[in-house]
Amino acid sequence: MVYRLIIYFSFYSFVGWLYESTLYTITHKKLINRGFLNGPCCPIYGFGAVIDWLCLGRLSNPVAIFFAGMALCCSLEYFTSWFLEKVFHARWWDYSQRKFNIKGRICLLGAFVFGTMSVIVVKIVHPFVSGKLDLFTDKQIMWVAIGLLIIFFIDTVATVFQLTKFNEKLKDLQASINNFLNEARTYADNAKNSISSNARAKIETVRSKLGGNAAENVGGDEIDNTIMAKLKNLSLSRREKNLSKNIYRSTRYNDAMDKIREFLGIKKN
Repeated sequence: MVYRLIIYFSFYSFVGWLYESTLYTITHKKLINRGFLNGPCCPIYGFGAVIDWLCLGRLSNPVAIFFAGMALCCSLEYFTSWFLEKVFHARWWDYSQRKFNIKGRICLLGAFVFGTMSVIVVKIVHPFVSGKLDLFTDKQIMWVAIGLLIIFFIDTVATVFQLTKFNEKLKDLQASINNFLNEARTYADNAKNSISSNARAKIETVRSKLGGNAAENVGGDEIDNTIMAKLKNLSLSRREKNLSKNIYRSTRYNDAMDKIREFLGIKKN
């Protein structure tokens, strides 16, 4: 039973990754890997589908499956969003711009999609997948499950290491940005009382550009040399560049994230 669950989880995680990556690639008109892990895997879909089957598999009423699936999957999505934000200080999705959302973690449209998917999985997809898995022997299922579990474990460890390292880079860059802004503001404040009104107006213009989100307001030629040097020396890996595309918002180092996106020529979504 456990080995079958591992295979089910892996299958639905892959299908979820395929769905998410295809959807975001089409809507954003650029190739996007939406997986949390390095590999083609969205674990939240795997957990959601397995939980649906375990909890709702005995229900026959599609309406009951729909509403129960909504509740189960929305609870999972909310907890996952909260957990990722607490551990990695970032959000992979944010529904704040959608109507009827709860803290941007879940929304009514997503709940409707989850309910519909729950009905499809429980009534159509899973019986088919389970039937196909019955064609293999218990030993074959066991070895495939063990192999998938090892791959998932290695990928998870590698992902956590990469995210931790990336957050350290963001923290360092954010500190440099904050120091630069503070120094610029201090200089402007000290100079205001001893310069001409014309020069004061120019400084105020610079201050307005520096205020708020630096990555949004300041062009590449206006970035402080120290920050630019740090950006050039970050040596971002392919995974970190992919994270820069995919992470919707870094909750602690948002200015640094936007600076990296600007440096890489990535447009804000």
